[in-house]
Amino acid sequence: RDQVAPPIMVYPGRAEMLQVVEASKKVDPDALEQALMEKVYKRRIRLKERFVEFDPLRTGEVTKFKFRTALTIAGLDDMSEKDLLALEHKYKGKDGVRYVKLIEKLETAFVVPNMEQHPTSTVPQLATSSVRKPLVELSPSEEAEVAEILERIRLQVKINRLEVKQPFDDFMHNENSAKMMHRVTRQQFRQVLGRLHIDLTNHEADVLSRKLDTHQDGSVNYVEFAVRVDEAVAAALPPALGGTITTAKFKS
Repeated sequence: RDQVAPPIMVYPGRAEMLQVVEASKKVDPDALEQALMEKVYKRRIRLKERFVEFDPLRTGEVTKFKFRTALTIAGLDDMSEKDLLALEHKYKGKDGVRYVKLIEKLETAFVVPNMEQHPTSTVPQLATSSVRKPLVELSPSEEAEVAEILERIRLQVKINRLEVKQPFDDFMHNENSAKMMHRVTRQQFRQVLGRLHIDLTNHEADVLSRKLDTHQDGSVNYVEFAVRVDEAVAAALPPALGGTITTAKFKS
């Protein structure tokens, strides 16, 4: 009686096993793209130039290897394997990765979609290194107090048509000012508010300053302050970072 040889078991290599394990982990594509958008915006990365080098025929698609190479050259080499696999899956093309779709998504951090139809329009530029920093969590009573203070200031800014951010920018660039990116000292914060004729009590200034101390170093993040009290500043933020700017604002 002939013996049947047992089936040969083929085990994947370590790299393949890691890929399978990583791919099995869930990745939130929206959160991943949000993180990439913030990196692209903060680092002023122009992805298109990196990808077209590998796409001479301008098909909008590159191989997975070239896709990863372009990301590395662009400085986005700190992504995990599961993140890369998630992007490759979402933007899967006929023979590779449809990088052009990813670029369209990420570069909304720089421009308003279809803005080329309105060539005379401009998009106000905000700071890159300090936008969208989480604010300090205070006690419930202090949070309510801050909300009331900001609402009062917001109304005053709207009625008097105050330009909030520019005076802080001027102060920050003063040669005698502490060299902090888009932050000022608490004393400077009070001084600028005084110039804008925004009056706060010492207690109100203290609780508001603590709320805006995003770096936990005693400074005040004036960009986050401006975003919350000046509609024009909030609108200038790219949609990917919570702004409200849309092409409708540029229509004649």
